[in-house]
Amino acid sequence: MTDAGERFGIIINDRVVKTPVAIASMAGIVDAAYVLERQAHAGLAFMGGYAIDAPTMAAAKEIAAGGDRKEFLYDDPVPVLEKELASLASCDVVAGISLRGASSGILCRHCPEIRDKNSIRDRCPLPAGAHGGGRGRGVLPQKPGETRGSD
Repeated sequence: MTDAGERFGIIINDRVVKTPVAIASMAGIVDAAYVLERQAHAGLAFMGGYAIDAPTMAAAKEIAAGGDRKEFLYDDPVPVLEKELASLASCDVVAGISLRGASSGILCRHCPEIRDKNSIRDRCPLPAGAHGGGRGRGVLPQKPGETRGSD
């Protein structure tokens, strides 16, 4: 039988992606529990979206208070992200994290704190006070000082 690496040829951060099926949030929440419940059927999971600075955390609270959708709510994103990644340690799904920040600076500041060789990250900076996602999507630097993508 052919292994997934030979069959699909997808390797991310030195990990073979077992199937080209990815799960991600679409105006909803994907956390470690959601990924673990579906791990038999997914090769990639993009958890999030996690607000990581004051403007985006305030926007998340406002959205959640309006009852339109659930949001991740916390005072400090780093312990939450570390816990989510740790929950996937024994899982063979390659994890990514969708981060929401009002500027790329905050994303780069948190990157070393939450770096994990088994996850990949993306960013979606929004102008201060903006709501919603999908604007300015790029890729968070993989190494301190390395830049990829653009706002």
